[in-house]
Order: sequence, then C-alpha cells, then structure tokens
Amino acid sequence: MPDMDGFEVARQLLDISGGVNLPMVMLSSAGLKGEGSRSKELGFKAYLSKPFTSEELQQVIERVVTSAQHGTTELITRYCVDDLQAGMNILLVEDDAINQQLIIVLLKRLGHQVTLAANGQIALDAMAQQTFDLVLMDMMMPVMNGLEVTEHIRAVEFGFSHVPVVALTANVMQVDRERCFKAGMDDYLSKPIELQELKRVLKRFEPGTRKLRIQEPDVAPSIPSKNVSLESPVFDYTAALAKADREVVEIVANVFIEQWPLDVEKITQAIACGEVSTVMYVAHALKGSLGMFGAQPAVILAQELEQLSSFKGAPSVQLLSTMTLKLNAMKTQVEHLLPALHSQQLP
Repeated sequence: MPDMDGFEVARQLLDISGGVNLPMVMLSSAGLKGEGSRSKELGFKAYLSKPFTSEELQQVIERVVTSAQHGTTELITRYCVDDLQAGMNILLVEDDAINQQLIIVLLKRLGHQVTLAANGQIALDAMAQQTFDLVLMDMMMPVMNGLEVTEHIRAVEFGFSHVPVVALTANVMQVDRERCFKAGMDDYLSKPIELQELKRVLKRFEPGTRKLRIQEPDVAPSIPSKNVSLESPVFDYTAALAKADREVVEIVANVFIEQWPLDVEKITQAIACGEVSTVMYVAHALKGSLGMFGAQPAVILAQELEQLSSFKGAPSVQLLSTMTLKLNAMKTQVEHLLPALHSQQLP
C-alpha cells in the first residue's frame, strides 16, 4: 500500500489496542522470503500471497477462526490448508529439466512425496518396486512415450489396483485428450503446469475420493495464439509470476539458464545429422517449459519447429536461428533478473 505497508499498519493497530491479540491475515502481493516470519512476529494469524482464489481465502479464514478457538499459534498459509489433504506418494515421469524442477517444488510444497523417473522405462522399473498413489506422466519422451507406458501399466494391472495416471502435455487439442483416454489415462494437465490446475488434479485423486477417467474441463486449455508478434517481449515476468510465485520463478529460471545451451546444441547437432525425432522431442519440451516464462514468441517458434519435425520435414536452420536469437535474449534478461529475485528486490 502507498504511504504505509501492512506491517506498519499492524504495529499501529497493536499499539492502539494495547496489545490485544487481534486476528489478522497478511495479504501480500510480493511473496518475498521472510515475510511469513515477520507476519508471525507481529501477531498475524495467517499469511497469504497473491494471486489467490476466493476459495483459498475462505479456507484460510476458516482456519484462523478454528485456531483462535483452540488457542493454536501456528502461522496459517495456503500450504497449511493444502496439508489437510493426505500426502500422496507420487511418481513424476518427466524428462525435461525445467518441468522436473517446477513440478517437484510444487508437489513438495503441497506435502507430497515425489519420485522422479526421467523416462518411461525408469518409470516402469520404479512401479515394479513400490506402490504409488498417483502417476504424473509426460506424453512425449524418448525410450518410451507416455501413452506406451500407460498402456503397459494398464495391461499389467489386469483391472486390479488401478493407479491414476495423469498426462502432462503441451498438446491440448481434443484429439490429444482422446489419445490419453484411449491409452488408459485418467486426466491431463496442460503445460506449462499451473498451481491451481495441479491442485485440482491432486484433490480429485486423493486416496478415498478418487474419480477415475478423464473429465473434460469447463474451459478449454489455452493454445498459443498464432497472432502473437515475434517482436513481443521474449520474457514476461508478470506472466511468469501469475503462474507461480517469486521463489518458484527463481528456481525455474536457474534451471533454464543451465539447460538452454544444452538444448540448442542438441537441436543443432540433430538437424546436421538429420535426426528429426530428436529435434521434435527437444522442441516439444521447450514449447511446454517456455510457457512458464510468458515467452509466447519463443513458444510459437518451438511449436513450428516441432510441427516441421513431426511431419518428417526438414527442420529449418533459419527457424532454429530465429528461435536461438530469441532465447539467447531471454537468457540474458533472466540472468539480469536473478540477482534481484535472489535479493528479494522484486515482487
């Protein structure tokens, strides 16, 4: 707020009330490290960073009232509310480093245990050794794709002990959803993964409340617009922050800086050697992870590169060059942004 922030308002309210323990909820637009601790020190009962839903706010307020009745002192956050759900043992099958880090961070924050499998064969080996409550399955991977892995899982189950499998896909057309259903998947999440959609799926498949098989969402997932100008900003921090919070953006940004040079080298070598499938896999992974940064021009270029490869066409060196320029510029922007993120100077 202008003139006076919420912490100062809280201090003055406490002075006016003579130290009476007023139930207060801190609503933060920044989500900076340390704000939760400061809120607790000043006597706030709950801390909630924006953006949040009306349902989340209602749940937090209900917890505040309940804690006041029972005299508990724990600082209530959206993650405390999520922790009321039983933690699940989840198998994440994903080969892209950026998506791996993003999903693992979100799942652990929500109180779940995560096992990572970088390809389909590793996933099957893991499932042979232990039981999982839920499988989050990338659709397009080398060695064995998500559809093939799911078909194998269903064949082995013989109708017993059905393990929910949720597709992770950057392809959001109706035909792709039908392929998920046909292979035996129960739901899907479109990339880039957003917290609210992830929470919807986790709640749906919580043990004891499972509803199997795909349910079509009320609103169709967004598809990158072909009308987005390639001259649009290559990195949109506001869009990135809308999909997660500052800490998650920082984690994913660090992975992107490390991964992008490896990806461009892999695509360049694959084009030179005529390895069309490799180009398609890497471009597909980039299409999903770049959406996390609101990088729509780069998403469109990755999508075009993937489509050329999927039709066994010759991937364009010029198209790769254009995408490389865009992503190098994005990498520079992200590198300049990271110190401010780390020092909590950005919201």
